[in-house]
Amino acid sequence: MKHYFLIFILVVAITSCSNNAPNGLSSYEQGVALAVAGKFEKAQAAFTKALQDEADRDIAQQSLVVVRESLSQRLDAQAAIDFFKGIQFSNKGDLLLAFSYFSNSIKKAPDFANAYYERGIINGRLNLYDKAVADFSKAIELHPQDRDAYNNRGLALARGLKEYNQAIADFTKAVDLDPQFAEAYDNRAIAYRMAGNDKLKACADWKMACDLNRCNSYNLARQNGYCQ
Repeated sequence: MKHYFLIFILVVAITSCSNNAPNGLSSYEQGVALAVAGKFEKAQAAFTKALQDEADRDIAQQSLVVVRESLSQRLDAQAAIDFFKGIQFSNKGDLLLAFSYFSNSIKKAPDFANAYYERGIINGRLNLYDKAVADFSKAIELHPQDRDAYNNRGLALARGLKEYNQAIADFTKAVDLDPQFAEAYDNRAIAYRMAGNDKLKACADWKMACDLNRCNSYNLARQNGYCQ
């Protein structure tokens, strides 16, 4: 999450559509471009190198999983290619094309959790929150330990469906899975406030998020006299 719980994040993103991995791209960007071209072994090498970059470490690790699944033939190669094409179009802001590619990926690999997750992100950005919830729920069914899927399902429930108590349950699951997940504490604090203005719980979560170096909401709440 960039700032507040009303913003959807992309777990995997890329800023270039090139299939040739030109010079000047980061190792992660090169990996995505190579994966789009179906060059999974070279993509694997690029993603492995990207693990050294703190900013790209998480998304590179997730991308490594996808290319390794394809290399081992546990994931259909075209499903992986369509997945990375969806990432590229999503980052460019072409949400309909991104949705199409993620859907194609799911058709080719119905148990591909990452594709459901990323399509859920697209549905959220299109304000199709019920569909976003459905996609995140499927991602969770396939990968029950995915903290980000719980966090983003909570966002869809809170923002679009006003189901704040269900959202709180999802944010709670996200922090249970990762007690260092500052964004989920931040999001749960806002949900507590929206659900019933539970100042005590909201301020405790904002303070926890700040202790984890995410302080914008907590500082603002203190400036406005909401939290002490």
